[in-house]
Amino acid sequence: WTIRVRNNVGAGLAEADTVRLNDTLPATMELTGTPSVALVSGTISENSCTGAASLTTFTCSLGTMSNGAEVDITVPVRNLTVPAGGTSTNVARVRTFSRDVDTLNNVNSGQVTITSATLSGLVYRDFDNDGVVDGGDTGIGSVPMTLTGTAFDGAVLTFNASTIANGTFQFVGIP
Repeated sequence: WTIRVRNNVGAGLAEADTVRLNDTLPATMELTGTPSVALVSGTISENSCTGAASLTTFTCSLGTMSNGAEVDITVPVRNLTVPAGGTSTNVARVRTFSRDVDTLNNVNSGQVTITSATLSGLVYRDFDNDGVVDGGDTGIGSVPMTLTGTAFDGAVLTFNASTIANGTFQFVGIP
């Protein structure tokens, strides 16, 4: 995730003091590291975030944000499972101890679609030994299958399946 925090400019608006962003990740996600803050424009007096790998909440302290200041907070996450419906929505909240003329703009959400892959195959007897499934070949049922590998984030993955009577199998939910 990348979260943009902006101290709006306008009549009667000024710097914002003791600015903090709080976030609890969706149930299917966890942090893979500590979030980081990058200044886009203006100034901030603090630049620190809590949170570490395997946690699901974090806070970023930005201190005093100048009028019109913007920061991007990069939140390294991974999905633990594919959520029901394939989407996850993250909600982040910002607060300040300064006068806040519009508290409705202190919460925002973003949605991401998470997809997974399915790997399918066939275990069969190749009676004519030509490497091609053709009319004389038959599937082999009840063969245990294991798929192992490493995900993009370094997580070790293992999936197990067995062939059904016609020799087909599927590994479902591969990230």
